[in-house]
Amino acid sequence: MKIRWLLFLCCLLVVSWPGQASDRSYKKNLKKWSRNGTVYSLKDFRAHILWDVTFLSNSMLKSQADLYARKYELSPVEREDFLNSLYQKRGDEALFFISFYSYDPHFNDIMNQRADWDLRLEIGGEMIRPVRIEKIKRPTPLNQLFYPYLTPWSRGYFVWFPVTTDHLENGFLISLHNPKAFSKLEWR
Repeated sequence: MKIRWLLFLCCLLVVSWPGQASDRSYKKNLKKWSRNGTVYSLKDFRAHILWDVTFLSNSMLKSQADLYARKYELSPVEREDFLNSLYQKRGDEALFFISFYSYDPHFNDIMNQRADWDLRLEIGGEMIRPVRIEKIKRPTPLNQLFYPYLTPWSRGYFVWFPVTTDHLENGFLISLHNPKAFSKLEWR
């Protein structure tokens, strides 16, 4: 009986440790604004597409600033400065973070023109291509903190589309395809 109480108290201590609740809040927001998809070949069960996408909405950027401020013990002014830097990076366009993996190393890059990957945002039946894609050459600890689904085998990208975040309030889709595979993710 004493062991059960001791285990209960240890669990209670871990759950109530400072920062645990806030980290759960970030994960909840990340889950709300992220989608993932997988496409495997039926012939050999290889992964043609493994991808996770996070829409960097206002609330997602605020959540990232809160997490960063907690992890680095920032003052409220420093937190605001960091949040403003996130808004500045996004600019006036819709920004997404994408983690992508495909089994074939020659086609494991959505920016590789030989792979013929086609990435599009769909809003109300209109298909929009990105205006800019920034590949992350080496993920930083901050990238791994904000996007825990980024693995050593996947590649990370920031992708800007020429619409404002206000245009995405009623839902949207993002699709990725090439001649071998197709995946569509939906936010509603």
